[in-house]
Order: sequence, then C-alpha cells, then structure tokens
Amino acid sequence: DLSGGITNGMSASDLLGQLDSSSPPGPIYTKCGVNDGPNNRGFYSPQAVAIDTNNHRLFVADYSNNRVLVFNLDTNNNLVDRIPDNVLGQPDFTTNTSACSQTKMYEPSGLAYDSSNNRLFVADSSNHRTLVFDLSGGITNGMPASNVLGQPDFTTCSGGCSQTKMRYPKGLAYDSSNNRLFVADTSNNRTLVFDLSGGITNEMPASNVLGQPDFTTCTYACSQTKMGSPKGLAYDSSNNRLFVADTSNSRTLVFDLSGGITNGMSASNVLGQPDFTTCTYACSQTKMNG
Repeated sequence: DLSGGITNGMSASDLLGQLDSSSPPGPIYTKCGVNDGPNNRGFYSPQAVAIDTNNHRLFVADYSNNRVLVFNLDTNNNLVDRIPDNVLGQPDFTTNTSACSQTKMYEPSGLAYDSSNNRLFVADSSNHRTLVFDLSGGITNGMPASNVLGQPDFTTCSGGCSQTKMRYPKGLAYDSSNNRLFVADTSNNRTLVFDLSGGITNEMPASNVLGQPDFTTCTYACSQTKMGSPKGLAYDSSNNRLFVADTSNSRTLVFDLSGGITNGMSASNVLGQPDFTTCTYACSQTKMNG
C-alpha cells in the first residue's frame, strides 16, 4: 500500500499465491512453494500483471503453469479475496499443460490491457506470439483468443526474424492514446510497434521496430540504437515515453516518442549506465545487472 508513501524495505500489505487454509484464506509471507499446494490458489513463476480499472479485474501471467489468472476486484479496485475467478490458457484451474492452439498457452510472460476496447494482450513467449483476447462479452475459463500477432494462425508457433514474426516475446506495453502495442521481442533483440488504430488482423505486420535498423536484422549490440534481449516495457502516456528493460545490456533505455517513431531511432536516455556504449553490470546506486 503506497498511499502513505514509500520507504526502503517497507512491508507488503497483501499477497497472492501463498495462502493459509482459513476461509477466506489469508496470506503467509514466509511460504514460497510452487503452486501453494498445488491448487488454484497458487502460482508457478508468475511473470507479469495488468489491471482493468473499469471492469475491476487483475490479470496475472502464471508463466510455468501456462495460463493467465483473473482476479475480480471491488469497485475501488481492491482484492475481493485471494482466489482467482477465471483462467485463460487452460480449461480449468487444475490443468497446466502447454500447447499451441487458440485456447492454450506456453509460458506467458507479458500482459497489457487496452481499456478503450476491452482487450487483453498476452505475450505467449514460447509459442513465439502475442495473443489478443476480446473481453467485451465477459470472460469464461479457457475461452479462445480472438487474434494472434507473430503467427499466421493459432496452430503455427515457429519463431522468426521478420515484420510478421517474433522469437520469445517477453514484455508488453499499450499506448491507449495512439492505439499502439509495444512488444519486447526478446530473442530478436528488438521492440516491435504495432499500430492498431485500424483494427487487428492475424499476422498483421509491425509498423515500426526499435533496437534494429530494419525488420530482418536481429543482432545484439550495445549502442544508442541497438538492444540486447529486452524483456520489460512501460509506457508513460503523459510524456509520450517508452521505457525498455534492455536486459543483456544491464540498462533501461528511454525513447522519446513525442515526435513519432522511426525504425531504429536512437534512445533519448539511458538508466543504469553512464552512456550508450557502456554495458557493464554492477551492484551500485547507478548500475544494473540484467
């Protein structure tokens, strides 16, 4: 709870994934087992969260369980309880097998929510694709995705380096003002930009690329225009800035998008390094490591 501010090492106010047996269940902060059981209360390497403040839902990418869990929230967007209400990527809460299909996932690692169109984007990492779920009609367990990016259909899951392919995408961010989806295409050492203002079609080409000069170059480098295995993204709508966790370069890149996006454009700033050509890691107040 950050309403009173932030202090270094402050305690968490609540917890999902490790619970006691009371009804309703309470958190146990010193319990850290896989799946809390296993049962439908637990996680196995959760990777990302997203919140829908309009319909009061919290989404959690439960990576090693190959699913996304959905928690209903109250009108103030607080947890109703600590038990998930729906699941995507699996038919029920006790199945966690991976597959390449319209209803299954394989190690989802990134989430982004589009509140204007009631869409959830899921970086289905090991299927080398990003799934799109249209939630305007509600959520049902194991419901099919409505569209797919990075693949021509829901049963093709091969990785590649092109304008329409991905390789282990990890992070997502959505710009609701300009209807742009950003995808951290991790193993291609780049961030893809999709212009969704005209709608979404399966295998639609990315409109722009950051971290590479074009859509067929996917090499690693440490520079102002290149990336190394980017994994996390965040978008600042007030200042039109994109933040990229450039993992293998042990830094965070900042892109000023106020003047538009061009392929291979230079980052405007860097955090974790003194300049754009230094990519060494360290443990300090100014450095990062992965």
